[in-house]
This record gives sequence, structure tokens and C-alpha cells, in this order.
Amino acid sequence: MSLFSYFKIYSLNNFGVELRCTNEIILVINKNTMKNSIKITLLGTLLTVCLAVSVSCSKKGDNNPDTEELTEKQADVYVVGYSHGKGMYWKNGEAVPVPDGMDPRDLFVSGQDLYIAGAKSAGGQKTIALYLKNGTETELSDGTTKVIVSSMFVDKTAVYVAGMEIDLETGIPSAVYWKNTEKHKLSGRIFR
Repeated sequence: MSLFSYFKIYSLNNFGVELRCTNEIILVINKNTMKNSIKITLLGTLLTVCLAVSVSCSKKGDNNPDTEELTEKQADVYVVGYSHGKGMYWKNGEAVPVPDGMDPRDLFVSGQDLYIAGAKSAGGQKTIALYLKNGTETELSDGTTKVIVSSMFVDKTAVYVAGMEIDLETGIPSAVYWKNTEKHKLSGRIFR
């Protein structure tokens, strides 16, 4: 079982933070639950908490053969977001740019593989949903609508990416997810 701890940051105006340990969500904070004045202080506190939680996710001698013994040096911390308008991810504080034009929204680590989900422009308001696996791009949509990717999950060989698709003529959004490259539209209406 791999250790996975990260923060997901969209921007200071549309702020969202997730803290995960292995594949369990430990803490989720969105812009509706906090005031602008505490965002930066809270982020620094959460970075400290993330390091502490990532080390405590596995205990030595827990008799679980799937759990590696962890030390503080083995715990990797991942962050996805932006720096100076450029999509990036950080591993243990080291910045790594994503391909030009990609809007990175989530990442997932499975074993030695790093997945990053997001979208890129297809011209005008149209976008293409995609994910990267170790830097190799896989497109999920055809670029005929506006797609906003929000999260992803990897389970062995299945890659799940979730988000919404907006009909550009009507402006009506629909919840969608992809399992590998197959799109599934969820019933009901999304209110924005």
C-alpha cells in the first residue's frame, strides 16, 4: 500500500483543500467554511498537519503485510496548483511544471505512478478533460464542450476522473465521470 498525502489548491478566490492519508480523506475545507483572512494561516497549519499525519498513517509492527514501515524521510507530500499563472505540482517542496496550457485540478499517487487530472483549452470556451500518468497525456473528452475536472482516483488499472461538462449553447452543466476513457453522465442537474 502506498502512502499518499497531498493538498489540492485551486486558488485563493476559489479555495479548496483536501488532506488524504493513504486513500482516506482526513480533512476537507472549502471556501464556504472559512473567511479570506484565515486562508493563508490555515494553509501553513495544514501543511504541518499533513507532514505529521503522513508519518502516522502506518505504524511499525502493525502486522499488515501490505503496509510498509515508514519513517519521516519516506513520507512524500504532494501539492497541485499554480505558481505565477503556471500549472505546477510540488513533491516534497520541489516545484515541477505540468505541460503548458494544462489546468491541473487533482493528483493521485499509486505505487510509483503519479497521476494528474485537469483540462486544457480546445479554443474559445471549449476544453478537453485529460490526465497525465507519469507525464504521458490521456485525453478524456473531444473538446466540443467546456469541461471542468474536479477530482480523480486510481484503483489498480482503473482511472476515475470526475467533473462537470457545460453545454455551451444552454449553459446547463452536467455531472460526469470517466472510467479510464469512457465517459459516464450522471442524472440530475448541477446548480452552480
